Amino acid sequence: MRRALGALVLSTLLVAACRDKQAPPPPALGVVTSTSPNARPARSGRCAMCGMELSAHPSWVGEVELPDGSSRFGCSVRCTLGMSMHAPKFLGVESSTLKRVEVPDYLKPGTMIPASEAWYVVDSDVRGPMGAELVPVASEADARVVVQRHGGRVVRRSDVTTALLQNLRDHGKSAP
Repeated sequence: MRRALGALVLSTLLVAACRDKQAPPPPALGVVTSTSPNARPARSGRCAMCGMELSAHPSWVGEVELPDGSSRFGCSVRCTLGMSMHAPKFLGVESSTLKRVEVPDYLKPGTMIPASEAWYVVDSDVRGPMGAELVPVASEADARVVVQRHGGRVVRRSDVTTALLQNLRDHGKSAP
């Protein structure tokens, strides 16, 4: 009986002590506190566009650096490019003010490449976190390797439009 009473008193004191301390609010979607140019998402972060857990598919995570130096992350190439193209809606800034947009090189895991310089393969059999995906690589030769292995066609960043992203999402290919 004494032990039970002692345990009850101890647990009551612990609960009371914890109640006085407020836990910090959870981080916003896709936010990382580091402003390092080599920042990578926290393992528990979420996509700034769709809210998907980044740790579910880390090899697909892309990064967008905002004017203030903070970064937001996309769970996929589609989300990363989509939020950078529609930055006012998803990031609260103008697209032209973004400092950096990077996507993962499909053939070189762990390597990020500037989205504007990447070559993309669309309509391949490669599937990303959300299905049909743009497959980014660093060179045209690498893009041809992906096409040879997985089918599809090669496009540049300037060819990636809102309509193309929507078609990938809705139809699983770049055109209906």
